[in-house]
Amino acid sequence: MKLLSSQQVQRIYEVTDGLGVHRNWVVVPLATGAGGAQRVLPDGKVLVVAPTEHAFEAWLPELRRKLCDLNLSRTPRQDDHQPPLKRRAPEAPPGSSSSRYLPWRGRRSRPSDTP
Repeated sequence: MKLLSSQQVQRIYEVTDGLGVHRNWVVVPLATGAGGAQRVLPDGKVLVVAPTEHAFEAWLPELRRKLCDLNLSRTPRQDDHQPPLKRRAPEAPPGSSSSRYLPWRGRRSRPSDTP
């Protein structure tokens, strides 16, 4: 498995910075993919998977165009001072709280582990 170098990750961030996408909302896995991929995740984050080392240099100039083709309307921009924690698509199922899975729900304190 080939991994991206820090310089390659920085070059990807330079492209997304040029589009004004908030860096906290860009996901760049260190593991490379066969041909590279980019897509918007259901929460609005942008996933950018770079291709292997040999194809990276040819792929990078095309990255800006490929990202512009995506619907980035749910992805926060750099000028957003506090990006929302969650941005889900309207068609996504509603979230549910984890509190319903806790056995001590509704009690004032957590029960002791000893019987």
